[in-house]
Amino acid sequence: MWITYRPDLPKAQVDKLAAKVRGNDYMLMSPYPGLDKPISLQAWGYQLKLDNADDARIDQFIQALRQNATQEAGVVCSAGNYINTTGTTPHDLGKEASPAAS
Repeated sequence: MWITYRPDLPKAQVDKLAAKVRGNDYMLMSPYPGLDKPISLQAWGYQLKLDNADDARIDQFIQALRQNATQEAGVVCSAGNYINTTGTTPHDLGKEASPAAS
């Protein structure tokens, strides 16, 4: 699950979202410019767009989809090769994960 938010989201709202992500496998969070709503939650095949981090649907979305809506059941975001940036630049994880590729 990926939680994104506009970079101008108030710090108190970001902190509420971070508290839901911190220490939980299967979750990522990052700012994302240009969102049409201040907050957006994504899980494979599902999206929830919100105006406020106090919305009760956030916890419902996380509970229902954090582990269930995945392409690889049981694979956590903190394991293996991954990129923690956003953008349009393609990445080759095989080369980036190898120290010899530098």
